[in-house]
Amino acid sequence: MQDVREQRGRWYDLAALAVIGLFLVLLLRVRASLPVFYDSWYHLSVIRAFFERGFTWEAWWEYAPFGRPHLYPPLFHVAGAATLQVTGCNLLDLGRLYDVVMFPLLLLAGWGAARCFWGKRAAFATLLLLAANCALLFPASLIMMPGTVAVALWPFVFVLLLRQRPVWASLVLAVIGWLHFGMWSLAVASVALFAVVRREFFKRAILVVVTGATLVSPWLLHLYWHREFLHPATGQMPVFLPVLTVLGAGAGIAVTVRRREPAAVAALALLVATGFLFFTTRDKFWIYGGFFLALLGGYGIQRLSGRCWPWAVAALLAGSVWVTPFLRPAAMKLALPIPGQNWPGMLGTPLGALVAWQRPAVAARIPPAVPDDLGGLAHWIMKQVGREEIIVTDDPLLGGALFALTGRRTSWGMWGEVMTRELEGKLAEFRRMGGRYVIGQESPGDGAVVVAEFGRYRMWQR
Repeated sequence: MQDVREQRGRWYDLAALAVIGLFLVLLLRVRASLPVFYDSWYHLSVIRAFFERGFTWEAWWEYAPFGRPHLYPPLFHVAGAATLQVTGCNLLDLGRLYDVVMFPLLLLAGWGAARCFWGKRAAFATLLLLAANCALLFPASLIMMPGTVAVALWPFVFVLLLRQRPVWASLVLAVIGWLHFGMWSLAVASVALFAVVRREFFKRAILVVVTGATLVSPWLLHLYWHREFLHPATGQMPVFLPVLTVLGAGAGIAVTVRRREPAAVAALALLVATGFLFFTTRDKFWIYGGFFLALLGGYGIQRLSGRCWPWAVAALLAGSVWVTPFLRPAAMKLALPIPGQNWPGMLGTPLGALVAWQRPAVAARIPPAVPDDLGGLAHWIMKQVGREEIIVTDDPLLGGALFALTGRRTSWGMWGEVMTRELEGKLAEFRRMGGRYVIGQESPGDGAVVVAEFGRYRMWQR
């Protein structure tokens, strides 16, 4: 009987790895069509800045000519710059590499954490729940977000804590801190919450928090010294979750409350800590909360299904193939061709989307990484504008994209909440009077002439 169980366990592992490998292959096949969205341009700009001049505490490439303190943890960008150095690839190649590997890595992390917590069957159920959630493909994995990497690492703080490896748990917590301050804060809160509920782990958990915070302390001091720049971000995205994930998580919470197993309490602490995002950046709550709901859901389904386990697996498989019941506003449309967007209460799965993208006609509907007008503008700037010139613009996304594509500083950048009124006033005056090159539809002043025009973008020289 034991041999039979071990054989079945191996099949679950092989099936899980096959699913993850399938997603990697599908993404590799469409890598040339993968987009570069929103946050990606900011992170590519930081990587370019680090690659060209090394790590810096000052963001000299944005909000020029004044710049601002660089307050985004640097590990992701240092790793990106190192990748450019070692491989010789360009920034867009790096962005596409991230797009290809991040979703499989997120699946691998969720499956691996669940396997460490509860075993092979719960891990397989968790994987299928993750594979049903399109939010974990887009935006979580197809937009460069260090927060996604931090979320993938977060459960392993508890895996190591429960296995009595506090030093390693502290190191993982520190890595999260150097990746994303917000996720690190929530990770610390989750460990503290777990320590309160499961008192037998209290001393070990506090050791992990204190050691992890010590390792991140240089960055924490940097943030404190520039705290006047920090303001809370907001994002009010409505509900965006697969129904199967919600049902599975409900089962997981019920079992956790009844049994109070340490690993289940840890998973619940992860979810509760993520709940703080509901009151700030709610869009991140639905995205990253979906990851932890699936982690808890795999546990609940495995524990409650009993003899119905084959039927539970069949339902999860059916819900992860093409389309799946999904809680979302009916009018909500994603920027990518996802199957089922026009069906109320449904949405395509990551597998359904990636299979559809294998068709050239569907892949052609994916927004290009660099639209023609942006590409034309960037090429013109590279040829006509000196490297020390500052491009004046009040478009945050354009500001980030132009530095990544051309290496020219701009008068604006992303994360406008990282700002002071004094700097905002100085920048407004510079945009009004300074800089030879201005991008905008309206003339920036008397004597300014249009020197180039590409679609949405009009370049003035004054």
